[in-house]
Amino acid sequence: MMFRMVLLLGGLTVCLSGFSQDIRVLDPEKAPIPYAKVVWSDGDGAPLDATLTDLDGRATRSQQADIAAEHVRVSHLGFQSVQIGRIGQGDHTLILKPDPTQTDPVVITAQHGAGQAEAAVHRIQVMDRDQLDAMGAVNLQDALKVSLNTRISQDPVLGSGVSIMGLSGQHVNILIDGVPVTGRLDGNIDLSQINLQNIERIEIVEGPLSAEYGSNALAGTIHLITKKGTKQGHQIAASSYYESVGQYNLDGRLSLNRGNHQLTLTGGRNYFDGWDPVDPFFEIPEKKQADTNRAKSWNPKEQIMARAQYRYRTDQWEIRPYVDVFAEEILNRGMPRAPYHEAAFDDRYWTDRLMAGWELAGEIGQSSKLEIQASFQGYRRQKHTYLKDLTTLVTTLTENPSDHDTSRISQFMSRGMWSWKSDSARLSLQAGYHIQHETFFGVRVEEGSQEMGDYAAFGSGEWNPIQPLVIRLGLRYAYNTQYGAPVIPSAQMRYRWELPGGSSLTTRAAYAKGFRAPTLKELYFEFVDANHNILGNEGLSAEYSQHLNVFGSWKQIRGNHLFKLEIGGAYNHVQDRISLALKPGTTEYTYFNVGDLKSFALQGNATWKTQRWEWTLGGSYVGRKQLLDEEDRALPVAYTPEMRINAQYAIPWGGAKISLFYKYTGVTPSYQLDTNNEVEITEAADYHMLDVTCTKPFWGNRITWTFGGKNLLDVQNITSNAPSGGAHSGGGGSIPVSWGRTLFTQLSLQISGS
Repeated sequence: MMFRMVLLLGGLTVCLSGFSQDIRVLDPEKAPIPYAKVVWSDGDGAPLDATLTDLDGRATRSQQADIAAEHVRVSHLGFQSVQIGRIGQGDHTLILKPDPTQTDPVVITAQHGAGQAEAAVHRIQVMDRDQLDAMGAVNLQDALKVSLNTRISQDPVLGSGVSIMGLSGQHVNILIDGVPVTGRLDGNIDLSQINLQNIERIEIVEGPLSAEYGSNALAGTIHLITKKGTKQGHQIAASSYYESVGQYNLDGRLSLNRGNHQLTLTGGRNYFDGWDPVDPFFEIPEKKQADTNRAKSWNPKEQIMARAQYRYRTDQWEIRPYVDVFAEEILNRGMPRAPYHEAAFDDRYWTDRLMAGWELAGEIGQSSKLEIQASFQGYRRQKHTYLKDLTTLVTTLTENPSDHDTSRISQFMSRGMWSWKSDSARLSLQAGYHIQHETFFGVRVEEGSQEMGDYAAFGSGEWNPIQPLVIRLGLRYAYNTQYGAPVIPSAQMRYRWELPGGSSLTTRAAYAKGFRAPTLKELYFEFVDANHNILGNEGLSAEYSQHLNVFGSWKQIRGNHLFKLEIGGAYNHVQDRISLALKPGTTEYTYFNVGDLKSFALQGNATWKTQRWEWTLGGSYVGRKQLLDEEDRALPVAYTPEMRINAQYAIPWGGAKISLFYKYTGVTPSYQLDTNNEVEITEAADYHMLDVTCTKPFWGNRITWTFGGKNLLDVQNITSNAPSGGAHSGGGGSIPVSWGRTLFTQLSLQISGS
């Protein structure tokens, strides 16, 4: 009798309070999967309800018991879909397994919300953590060296820079979690200073995103997304890296996650003891004689980095404050001085970077969300020259003031976005603001300091009139404290055809205008000594650009085989391009608007992927044409061919993977002004880069060992017929590319617990 009463009361409670079904979606490592699609259906398969999981991987449906769902289907990009039937009331946990045939990752760069790369209107290339680990990539320079349409430049003091589709320096925007990285030297961010230990993936968009991100986004945007961490409990990770050239790295990560709170601490040290072609292949650091071998082609450097991040999450909101510090020291040893070789001049360069900020993101109702971020960056670079007695090893600071320099940059940035999507998902809107204020300090800056502010409002709308078609229009209006910024429009289109046999064809077309105000350095820099004579130019005009690209991709999945073919082209036109050039009739270098620059790019990629194999073959043809005056418009376009091959094989036993990364860069012509200010075409020789690596997990994937060879074809310097001399007293004849053939090994440990 009592048992029947309990059943009766239980049934009555269900009828009065409803029938709750809670689904939690996790990956194989028990980490929540946010934004997974959950569809409830009745016994006949008719859909009853659909929603997305929250940041904790949960989705809940509460309905009356008489219409409780009997089936649920869960799907997410990159995972195999799961469907279960006859589900009852209460909590249910589903584990989604990765799908090796799905290659489209989730992207956020210039999007209204996180979504599939295949569904984005922009063409976005993604390098995920697995690929970065397979490459043994330590910094951004390592990650980009085998990408199509990108070329890495090297300087023993200024570091490495990158060009995209023939445009470099200020035309390439580099972001970390949406925050532009400050501290450009000679127009470039040193890629070797951007370490990847805390980076989850890299998203690359070729072409201008000026409507979304403002200045410095003409050639392309490189967006680094940091690891956020979602696992409950704690996680400890450590990694060590050794390269036979003399590079020793060590880093670690600690993440504590309790309920809605998460604290993550990361830190590391990278040390490089310098390299010269006469160095042995394997070398143990030791004291050496202070002779002519003390000077290195690649200077010794040490980097220290640390980051602290706190994260508070609810079902709908998340706030994430963080602080990131970086310090680097480079030692540029000089040759012993004649005639007795008892002393030498050494330069030391110190770089410090501080980045602190916070992000707030959350949902407003069922159809809109808000994201706000603010950050401060402080950048300082110091250079001091010392006279070193090679007999006593005593160093003395030189008395010449021009031997020493300190430059500082401070940048405040705030960006906010409100996004809305209609219930039918056919229309979405985004509106936001972008504030950026930069101050440049230094003895080589006119009047000791200069500042510039840029305050912008932007918006865009996406319309999905029919299922295959997405149209996006964007607009940006900005107020620059020194230049009249124009209204920047953009337009993108994506159309997808579903073809017989399970294949699909997607086409994308984009048009955008760009704008770049001259930097404070280009306007106010003053650097005059025995080796330099560089002055800024306050009369510079801003750069304007136009960009057009069209791409088509075909994709087909047959069983466990994925085939993808992509082909397309892009066109850039930069007006009033700013460049450093010799002032006529003097030995003084200054910044000029040297005319228009046009660049063209044709490229294609083919991908084949199975459960064991993945092959990517790509090629491109990039052309540049500098238009200085009417007579020079007859100059031919300078074209550079490129080709790359990426291959990966998953060994059937032990979970090991073997990867190959190859890139060919053809002869690279460029335009240059000689000492008489006459235009000439110079050429840099072609070269091949080849890396082969192997990755092997141990102890249930807690330990990962990666080893292999880099630059196996032993490319060091390439020949160039560019004239010697210049603003920085650089020489012609050869261009540094890499420090020669090396072997490396990396050991990583990751332990999780509750």
